[in-house]
Amino acid sequence: MSTLSEEQIKELCLGNLRIIRNIILKSSDKFVTIDYPHASEEKKQEWFAYRKALRDLPTSVVEQNIVLDADLTNVVFPIPPS
Repeated sequence: MSTLSEEQIKELCLGNLRIIRNIILKSSDKFVTIDYPHASEEKKQEWFAYRKALRDLPTSVVEQNIVLDADLTNVVFPIPPS
């Protein structure tokens, strides 16, 4: 049985982060469809910004040198617009 290196563990954690991020993105797809009835243009832009922050999350984590753990408790996910 071989032990995983720190780099392999980091890649597995980033993979988990991407999976969770993709699930959240998928659940918010409806808010960026052309015909979604947003209360205002500002609210619509909030959803675009939120989704961009989600897409950028793995890169942000790497750039900030956040040490990932298996359950991702130390990752701060963007908060969706209300």
